[in-house]
Amino acid sequence: NNLVTVYPDKVKVENLDIRNDLESIRLQGIYSRVDSSHLGIKIDKLKLQKANPFIKTEIGGLIDAELSIFKEALNEPYRFDGGFLVKEFVLNDFVVGDINGKAEWNSARKNIFSEVNVKRENFNSIDLSGYYYPFRENNQLNFEVAFEKADLRIAQPFLQEDVSGLVGFADGKMKIGGSLTAPETIGQCTISDGSLRVKYLNTTYSFGGTVAFDRNAVRLDNFGLLDRKGAQSFVTGKISHDFFNNLVTDLEIRASNFEFLNTDAADNSLYYGSANGSGTVNISGPLNDLLIKASIKTESGTRLFVPITEGGDHSQQDYIAFLDFSDTTKLADKGQYDFQGLTVDFDIEVTPDAYCELIFDIKTGDIIRGRGRGNIKLSVDRNGEFHMFGPLEITDGAYNFTVPGFINKEFTVVPGSQLTWFGDPYNGTIDLNAVYLQRADFIPLMNSTDDNTTGEFSGKVGINVILNLTGGMLSPLIDFDLQIADKIDETSTRQSKLAAIMNNEQELKRQVISLLFLRRFSPPTSFELSQSNAIGNSVSEFFSNQLSYLVSQLDENLEVEVDLASFDNDAYNTFQLRLAYTFLDGRLKVTRGGDFASDQSVESGGLLDDIVGDWSVEYTLTKDGRLRAKVFRSSNQQLSATQGEQNIETGVSLRFVHSFNEFRDFLSAGRKEALKRSENEKDKGQIQPDLDTAY
Repeated sequence: NNLVTVYPDKVKVENLDIRNDLESIRLQGIYSRVDSSHLGIKIDKLKLQKANPFIKTEIGGLIDAELSIFKEALNEPYRFDGGFLVKEFVLNDFVVGDINGKAEWNSARKNIFSEVNVKRENFNSIDLSGYYYPFRENNQLNFEVAFEKADLRIAQPFLQEDVSGLVGFADGKMKIGGSLTAPETIGQCTISDGSLRVKYLNTTYSFGGTVAFDRNAVRLDNFGLLDRKGAQSFVTGKISHDFFNNLVTDLEIRASNFEFLNTDAADNSLYYGSANGSGTVNISGPLNDLLIKASIKTESGTRLFVPITEGGDHSQQDYIAFLDFSDTTKLADKGQYDFQGLTVDFDIEVTPDAYCELIFDIKTGDIIRGRGRGNIKLSVDRNGEFHMFGPLEITDGAYNFTVPGFINKEFTVVPGSQLTWFGDPYNGTIDLNAVYLQRADFIPLMNSTDDNTTGEFSGKVGINVILNLTGGMLSPLIDFDLQIADKIDETSTRQSKLAAIMNNEQELKRQVISLLFLRRFSPPTSFELSQSNAIGNSVSEFFSNQLSYLVSQLDENLEVEVDLASFDNDAYNTFQLRLAYTFLDGRLKVTRGGDFASDQSVESGGLLDDIVGDWSVEYTLTKDGRLRAKVFRSSNQQLSATQGEQNIETGVSLRFVHSFNEFRDFLSAGRKEALKRSENEKDKGQIQPDLDTAY
């Protein structure tokens, strides 16, 4: 008996029954474009999740309903009555509860009485009741809404994606008037036990207070916020709207030692860390074009990281960081946050309560750190362009140069050293002096004409090794100086020796290397400096090259290579060291190389691999060096890092080396050499060898 009849001006439905197991939808009635219409709908145990492919929000539950939709004339609005029940309604994995509603048409008053109740765990949390007047142009709505421990999670789907983890409860009463197209809400509610997470800031705040609603705004007056440490701030202002469209914010946050930021490079690598401060933050503008403007003074615990290296090289990065004195944080590579529709303008007064780091190479520990003060302006426009302005003066700090497990030298930064930005965070400038104190005597600097009868050369005195960094942060000019720290006669022989060193740039570099690595002066001709790389962009790079060259001069059979810039992304505490030694007049060569970690791990054989490392033994079988045998063990660090397990290769190889210009020269070379040896031996009266087996 199911029948649907389509006429030119109407559609008639008779006993249309759609079923799936226990679910069913039944339609009965007439829809007309020129006359009255009446349509009856009955729904039994319909699963709401069937609608999910067509909507943005995930819903669930079972609905039973019986409704009548009708109008008596063409120009009249539709009216309806009936009721529905949604069992265990779920909204984005949040169980809202049971929703029960009904509607009754009153023909005398020409209104529809509606009532909706939300019940969760046998507790009524939301009650809505009132009248809808479909024939009116204005004042169509007359409803009251009562909240009693209403769960705020029900509002999560309507918030921006940058806000998550919304919890809390609402209690209050409101009246809803106006029309369907221009609703008006008046009343207030009290929020308790509220909490949410701001994705961009990666901060979680607890909140509570009173929210007032009027016809065109939602107002907050000293609405309380608490950060995860319990520090409090207050929000005052309003969110204006045009009947809940075109929302515009005008909020002020007054904070005292409040956490404004708690991010890492994965959240936003333009700048990240933990920022605690006191001051004001203003949030203004429409939701799709927000301006966040802050005037903040840093407080204890501030850790704000601002990478200053351009490019996407994951293996080597440079950084500027502001952070807590007792804290260090691993940094990661540069990225960019999606700032579309958001403008950030921060004026930050950096105080000595915060601690700053300038990290030239995070893997080697090539770090400048200390307390500082200054006024920094950070801004990000709607296109994600990041700008940085202002000076930062280091008042107390140190520069740390480390080869893990081998060398650790800490220079004291001279107060007044300064970092400055002029807009582009990658083109900041540095003007820094740092001092390392080493006690040494002057005996190695004596020559044949010097007299040490007074013992002046043999007594150790303090020598300040001074590091100067000036120019661009990405490629500073690196220079050194030497000064006697102890008070001595300005005309003493020591001063004259030091002055002579200072007047010779190569000798100055040589003695700096000697004082740092050997902890003493060295005779002027004791070793040479590598000329392959002058002082360049990285202090670590300079010291690495010079250390390799210096150690290799200790024994002509010893080869040493130290590499401080070939680390994988996670091996922050390792460095590359290669040692090779030759025996038997150079025919036997033993090589050991690989990563040496300061924090060795016993997991997955890590400790054993660090001890054994990569090694090879190569022996030259023939005196001309053409035929060689090799036994080796090597590891693929990159493959091991990606697969999460050790990747070791061990093997034996036999290698033949021969140079030739044309292939026919290669084929005839063996016979020619055998003939030549035969002639030489014949001249000496020796037996002629078999030419076919001589080579």
